Amino acid sequence: MDIPNVAYMPFLTGILITLSFFTLLILIIFVIHRNRVRHRELIHKERLALIEKGVTEFPDEFRKGVNLHLYMAWGFVFSGFGLALIIGLMIIGDWEGIIGGLIFLFIGLALLLFYKIQSKKEEAKNLTGKPRD
Repeated sequence: MDIPNVAYMPFLTGILITLSFFTLLILIIFVIHRNRVRHRELIHKERLALIEKGVTEFPDEFRKGVNLHLYMAWGFVFSGFGLALIIGLMIIGDWEGIIGGLIFLFIGLALLLFYKIQSKKEEAKNLTGKPRD
């Protein structure tokens, strides 16, 4: 019985992991984009139906606004990914690679800071009726 040559296996494993990662990333982006398109189509159909009925004043849900919870969610995702990357690279001893983790960590912290500042502005606007600078 002949034992196969396994010298090329780490190389193939690396290629397979990289291809899997990018395929999953493209799939996630496609699903997010498709859901947004469907949501916009539904809103458009509802607006057209309201216009046909003669309604000129649209409900608040049709008004565009910043969804602050998305910033908070993405902030936690980026911060968690950056922190995990930093810890993982520290464990294996790759001190130069920690910069990549720091980039993700600080992007996440910036998104969380933006969420905090904007939510305070929204809260002040809701209490007084006008935006606070």
